[in-house]
Amino acid sequence: TEKKGGNKTQDFEKLYREYFARVYSFLLKLSRNESVSEELTQETFFQAYLSIHRFKGESDVFTWLASIAKHVYFKYMKKQKMSVEDSYVGLMTVSYTHLRAHET
Repeated sequence: TEKKGGNKTQDFEKLYREYFARVYSFLLKLSRNESVSEELTQETFFQAYLSIHRFKGESDVFTWLASIAKHVYFKYMKKQKMSVEDSYVGLMTVSYTHLRAHET
C-alpha cells in the first residue's frame, strides 16, 4: 500500500487507525475476551506489517487483515490447547453474521 514517494510507516499507521476497531471486533467475537482480543489485534497488525509487501490489493484490506487475525487466533488457541473445533463453530457464526450484515 506504499505510494510512490510515500512513507511506509505513515501509510501503515493510517491503515492501523482505519481498521483497528473492525479487527478487534472480529477477534472479540471469536475469543469472547477483551484482553485476548486486544493482544491478538496487536499481533495481527504486527504480522500484517511484516507481510504488507505481499498484499497485492486483490482482496479488500479488511478481508486480508481478517485472514491474518484468524490465523493469529488459531495459533493462540493451539498454544492455549483450546479446541479448534469449538472455535471453528464460532468462526463460522462470525463469518455468517458478517456476510448477512453486508448483504444489500
